[in-house]
Amino acid sequence: MCTSFTFTSQYDADYLGRTMDFSFQLNSFPKVMPRGYEWETSNGRSFNLEYGFVGTAMTTNGVVFADGLNEQGLSIAVLYYSGEASYATSTSSNNINLEPEEFIMWFLGMNESIADVKENIDKVRILKQVNPALDRVPPLHFLVTDQTGQSIVITPIDGQLIVQDNPVQVLTNNPSLEWHYQNLRQHTTFNVEAPAPQLLGMKHIEPIGVEAGTENLPGGYTSPARFVRAAYFRQYIEDAENENKRLNNMFKLLDTVSVPRGIVLDEGLPHYTQYQCVMNCSNLKYYYRDYYGSDVYTIELTDDLVTAEEPKSYTVKPSLQFVNLNEEEADA
Repeated sequence: MCTSFTFTSQYDADYLGRTMDFSFQLNSFPKVMPRGYEWETSNGRSFNLEYGFVGTAMTTNGVVFADGLNEQGLSIAVLYYSGEASYATSTSSNNINLEPEEFIMWFLGMNESIADVKENIDKVRILKQVNPALDRVPPLHFLVTDQTGQSIVITPIDGQLIVQDNPVQVLTNNPSLEWHYQNLRQHTTFNVEAPAPQLLGMKHIEPIGVEAGTENLPGGYTSPARFVRAAYFRQYIEDAENENKRLNNMFKLLDTVSVPRGIVLDEGLPHYTQYQCVMNCSNLKYYYRDYYGSDVYTIELTDDLVTAEEPKSYTVKPSLQFVNLNEEEADA
């Protein structure tokens, strides 16, 4: 059901990374929305987007976005929040009335920063609306960061949007963020160094391997287990001055919480990580990797894209890259 984290590099770059886990086939694709594009909500209200953005879109009930990064470096990812998210049951003439999956379009297209979001968030009302493709009301919450490196969570409660600071900088699914923080207290023995040998009776017991400090980490794919792993891995993942090495480390982190097909079934259907993405809020680049491929697709949010007259969708053709060493010259 998705894992996300934010990360600030010591080399002046801020990131948001996420997995998209689902059993319904999303058929997602990267898409750019230009500045000034006229967007009409399901309730008939029109906006001209103030900021262009790039993200991963899908066609489930019209075109909706699961995440994205705008031209000001504001980024967001949506995650399921089953049993916790709650929506308004009627519209309000005093608010911007949005369906749950429309929120990202408003968020990225009409806000410049987290400070901007906090000022504008009370204008928005999220409505209880069934998505026909899913045949359910999607229960959602959102992880956000920008070029300041702040990490916040936005949660719909009875249609109102509640903003919480997120100092651990990780978000998964239910239960509540406060519950996940309390759960971390059970895992404080994690250590990147192996523990010292213990004297038991007259014998020194050596730890099994240099990895022994990780023994307390949960290994499953539940939301609490993924939250704990992502929190510690995000904290200790190696930073790197080279951008490509840094990105490689972040995708390796996402691999630790990604679900392979067949490991988890939802009513007989594989519930798996359909894609991973990393957003660089500082240089306005979006990195996308499909489940079926090893290639990382990159989109830079350039002026040409932001000022285009129409949105631009991209087709991803995932493939695994293999090098046949039989055809290479062996080292002497």
